[in-house]
This record gives sequence, C-alpha cells and structure tokens, in this order.
Amino acid sequence: MAPFDFTDRGPSLRQLQKTLDEAEASRLSPYATHNREGLRRQREQRLVDGYRQHFSLDADRILHSRAYTRYIDKTQVFCLISNDHITHRVLHVQLVSRIARTIGRFLRLNEDLIEAIALGHDIGHPPFGHAGEHVLSSLCFTHGLPPFQHNIQSVRALERLERKRRGWNLTLQTLDGILCHDGEVPAARLIPEPPSDFAGFDAKLNAKSADPATNLRPMTL
Repeated sequence: MAPFDFTDRGPSLRQLQKTLDEAEASRLSPYATHNREGLRRQREQRLVDGYRQHFSLDADRILHSRAYTRYIDKTQVFCLISNDHITHRVLHVQLVSRIARTIGRFLRLNEDLIEAIALGHDIGHPPFGHAGEHVLSSLCFTHGLPPFQHNIQSVRALERLERKRRGWNLTLQTLDGILCHDGEVPAARLIPEPPSDFAGFDAKLNAKSADPATNLRPMTL
C-alpha cells in the first residue's frame, strides 16, 4: 500500500477510511459486521467527508458523553463503603470492554463495534445496581409507567437526553447491542436477528419496554 500524504488533508484522509473499510473484507469473519454497514438515524455530512470509521466514532462519542462521566461515582456491587478498591461501574465497563474485545478478536468480529457497545451498555444503570433498578421499577409501577430497565434507559440517554436532547446519533448496530445486553438470560446458542432499519429497532425497544420478559436477540454477534 502506498504511503499517505498527510500534507493533503482532504483526499488522503478520506482514502484512509476507504482503505480501512476495504481491509475488513479480508480480515474479519463472514459473520462480522463491517463499518460500511453502519446506519444512523440522521445523515451527517461530516461523516460522509470524514476519515473515521462508524463504530470507532461511536465509541469516542460515548466516551465524551456526560453520562459516561457519571459512571465514576456509581458503585458496581457495594455501596456506602469507604474503600477505594470497591469496584465502580466505570471500571466494570472497562473490564467488559477488554474481555469482549479479546473474545471478538479470536472470533474475528468487529472490535470497534464491540467496544462501543461495551462502553455504553450500562450508561442507564442507576446507583445501587440492580437493587436500584428494582426500586425505580416499583416507583414506575405506582405511577402507571412501564418498568424501569437500565438497558432501555441507556438507549434513551444516548439517543434523546445527551447534548441537550439532540443525542449522539449513534449507529443502529451500537444501540441495538446496548439494548440487547440481557446478560441475565441464559442461552446455549446465539443467532442474530437483524432488524432492517430503525423502525424495526424501535419496535423491539417498545416490546421490551412493555414486557421486560421479552427475549431480545441482537442484530449482530
């Protein structure tokens, strides 16, 4: 591959993105999701003319979100304990990201997509973990609202609450992975069930919101 001329900031950087996208065809598994498949609700011209790949950009947007900074003071398991070594949620998501990327590397999946999903998967978790989630669910029930589910709240925060309600315009694949991280549901096999567009994703989210027992199948591995 010929070296890039970075003094020419336009075409060379756009060519870099094209080269990275083309390399995925030979590097990734046939079952992997490629960056070229990334789909967003709103078209962004700067992405069309840019040099950054879809899922890498998603991970960066999540890292720069205000919700991500709030991971820091949320305990993962224990609470109200004066001990710096009690794990916090920010460490949990970093460990999830590393473990998931290692698995993805051996399966030849898209590590940038994996990282974006991992970093954003607990954005909507309240303090006190699942215990806090149960308390919020009971309050929602009292006021005639759907049960509180942290995976749905994660999507809501990243799509509708961040950036003064403009959201981060993340890809469908990243949002779907965040929604579908039903770790408490045991499964011997995982067969992706891709929605065709955001309408299918919204239908999946609404079904889960109405019935937390709904078994979600992610659109990607």
